[in-house]
Amino acid sequence: MRNKTFELVSIIMGAFIGAGFISGREVAIYFAKFGFWSILFSFIVVLIFYVLIKYALLIGKKYNIDDKNMFIVYNKYTNTVNILTVFASLINIGAMIAGAYSIGKTFGFGNIGYILAASLIIITYLIVKKRFGGLSCINQIFAFTIIVILLSISIITIFKHNDLTLPCTNTLLGFFGGLSNSIIYVLFNMYLLGILMIQIGARYDIKTINRSSIISAILIGVLILFISLSITFSSPNVYNSDVPMLEESIVINNWFAYVFAFCQFIGILTTIVCSTYLASNAFALRIKSYKFSIILSLLIGLLISFIGFYNIVDYLYKLTGVFGLALLVIVWKTLLKDKGKIKSLRLET
Repeated sequence: MRNKTFELVSIIMGAFIGAGFISGREVAIYFAKFGFWSILFSFIVVLIFYVLIKYALLIGKKYNIDDKNMFIVYNKYTNTVNILTVFASLINIGAMIAGAYSIGKTFGFGNIGYILAASLIIITYLIVKKRFGGLSCINQIFAFTIIVILLSISIITIFKHNDLTLPCTNTLLGFFGGLSNSIIYVLFNMYLLGILMIQIGARYDIKTINRSSIISAILIGVLILFISLSITFSSPNVYNSDVPMLEESIVINNWFAYVFAFCQFIGILTTIVCSTYLASNAFALRIKSYKFSIILSLLIGLLISFIGFYNIVDYLYKLTGVFGLALLVIVWKTLLKDKGKIKSLRLET
C-alpha cells in the first residue's frame, strides 16, 4: 500500500527542485547575496509556501480537478490561465534543458552537455506519456535522495570554509531588497507548483494535504537556508558560477563532484517531467494527440534553452513571478464570486 504523504511530498519537492534550485543559482541570486539576512528570509518563505501549497491542494480537492478539467476553477479567466501556464511551463522546460547542458560545460566537456540534454528530452517523453503514474514514480524514487545530497554538500561546505564571500548585510535596504526578492522567488515557483497542486489535489485526503504541506514547506526552507549559507561561506567564484553547488562539490573532492552531477541531472529530470506534464495537458485541451503535445512542449522548450541557463534563471524566471502574482489574483477573484467558497476551504482544513 502506497504512503500518500510520501508520494505527495515527493511530487512537491520534485517539482520544486529544478535546474535553477539544485544548481544553487536561484539561491545565490535571491537569498545568498543578502548575507545573513537569508536566514530570516528562509523562515519567511516556509510560511508563505505552506499556505500557498496547502490552499492550492484544497482548491483542487474541492473542485475535483483532473487532467481534463484542469482550468475549470478559473471561470472566465480559463484561457488566460491556460496561456500563462503554457508560457511558464515552456520557460521551465527550457531552463531544465539548458541546465543539463551546463553540467557538461562545467566539467569542460561541451559534447557531454549535448548528450545529457538529448537524453533528458528522450527520458522525459517516455515518463510523461505515462501521465500521472510516471510523474509520481520518478519523484518517489529520486526526490529525497536529491535532498540528502544537497544538504550534505551544503553542510560540508559551511564547515570547510571560514571566509565570507559576501558581506553580512545589516542595512534596512538589504532587508527590504531581500524581502522583495523572497516574495518574487515564491511567486515564480508557485505558478507552476500551484497549478500542479490544483491539478492533483483531488487525489489526496485532507490529512495528507495538511501533513504534506507542512513537511514540504519545512524542507524547502531548510534547503534554502543551508544552500544560502554554504554559498556565503564559499569562494567568490562559487557565487558567480552558473552552478554554485557543483562548484562546491568539486572543491570538496572529485567523488562528490560526480555524485552531485548525477544528482543535478536527476533533479532537473524530476522538474522537467512536472513542467512537461502541465504543458502537455494544457496543449492536449486543444490538440487531440497527447503524445504530440509532449513532443511539441519539449521542442519549444529546446528552442528556449538556447537563450542560456544563466539568462533564463536571472530574467525569464522573474517573468513567471509576474504570472504567479496574476494567478493568485485570478484564483482569489474567482473564489470571491461564490460566497462561502473561501470559508468552506477553511472549514475543510
